[in-house]
Amino acid sequence: MVQPSLNLVHIELRMKNGFGRPYKFQTFGEANQFLYNYNAQAESAAYEHITYRVMWEDNHSFSDILMLPFNRGEGLLLQNIIRDILYDRLYLVFPSGSLQWLGEYFLCTRPDHQEYDTLLSRGEGFDHEHYKRTLSAAKRYMEGLYKTYPGLRCIYKRAQRFSAFSGNLPYRSMKFKRYLLDVAKKYVRMALDMCFLGRGRMAREYIHKLSLLSQEVYAERLVQDERFTKQGAILYGIFLGENRAGKALSEAELIDFSCRINAVRSTSSYHQSTSYARGLFYLVYSEVFDRMLQEEKISHIYDQTSVEVARRLISNNTPICSVIELINRYDPFAVGRPNYGKDIFQKIYPDVVIKPSIAVQESL
Repeated sequence: MVQPSLNLVHIELRMKNGFGRPYKFQTFGEANQFLYNYNAQAESAAYEHITYRVMWEDNHSFSDILMLPFNRGEGLLLQNIIRDILYDRLYLVFPSGSLQWLGEYFLCTRPDHQEYDTLLSRGEGFDHEHYKRTLSAAKRYMEGLYKTYPGLRCIYKRAQRFSAFSGNLPYRSMKFKRYLLDVAKKYVRMALDMCFLGRGRMAREYIHKLSLLSQEVYAERLVQDERFTKQGAILYGIFLGENRAGKALSEAELIDFSCRINAVRSTSSYHQSTSYARGLFYLVYSEVFDRMLQEEKISHIYDQTSVEVARRLISNNTPICSVIELINRYDPFAVGRPNYGKDIFQKIYPDVVIKPSIAVQESL
């Protein structure tokens, strides 16, 4: 049964890098004429981009940006620009020669592909018959590859399974998921290389590594703090000795944690810091951490480092409330743990009652 076409509702354009007032048009022809005239004025100006949003019936839409000035000899048809973007995202335009793009294609997530298919096959402004021909040609091309390289279909299925699995992991940040896909790409690319060379056994070994990665990540799926998983430890460059069983950190908290860890790694002199207190803290932290790494047992290296840093700051006559504030503000493992500074202090002086500070020093 042929589904009815989706009529265009309107096209919205925003000039001045998306900060200008919106212009609305009822047809592609009107929008294209406006863009052509605006492009002629922009040719002598600096580069800018236009944000656009196209709405069809039944709440179908597509939005992106268009860079100007546009080469007038190329023609400026918004519907063709959108078509080319959708074809690219659907992998309907295959690069000639090299097959290296297959790794990206096999692992790409496809949450929007159904929407893209609906727009190209039913949306007003697109050549629906051209899309059907292009889709059929792409399918024939892939079937030809599967026939030429019999192991290719297995690699595709395993890669797609991993992509879907990693994208739906609970408690994991986008950074973690992107990292997993990067690791998976290495295995998939090596498997593809071996497949193209006719080395089926080697290709299966790399796909097996992908399966092992899935099993490892699945086994740790309920560890909420991604930093203390095997792959998270590699990603953030930390040790797995301490099982903190902490809550999942937000994206912003993980960025803060990474900044603090990088500050520890890059510390050479507190005089280089924008804040004396911050620079002093990371200088002390780095020295203590380096000494801790020389010891054989590092199962609680981060707590031990924080405790020793607090001791040194206190011995340097830093007020107790300031020490607690410094730890909360700069210690990497205080992120997501608002009472971390107080907890560390009470490990040193468990019987001392801490009075709340009246004010926090501006120098911190």
